[in-house]
Amino acid sequence: MVTPPACAERLRVAVNAAEPVLRAMTDADSGRASASGKWSSKQIIGHLIDSAANNHQRFVRGALEDELVFPGYAQEAWVAVQQYQDVAWSDLLALWA
Repeated sequence: MVTPPACAERLRVAVNAAEPVLRAMTDADSGRASASGKWSSKQIIGHLIDSAANNHQRFVRGALEDELVFPGYAQEAWVAVQQYQDVAWSDLLALWA
């Protein structure tokens, strides 16, 4: 089992490795989906931001509540409502990192 500090360090290493690669993408490229019906890189990063927010509250609720009943996460709707497609790529990456 990976201990929390080791897990956090592995995550930090992964983000630090991915960030320069992602920053090399242009705003226009990050806004293009790879195929019809697929998310763009902007939307994928936005989804990761939303997912982190949802999971954070789940971890806290899990530590505090006796009964684990979590609200759902409608990822398609969240990405649409947040309008990540219209956000500057550099801003999304700063928030994600």
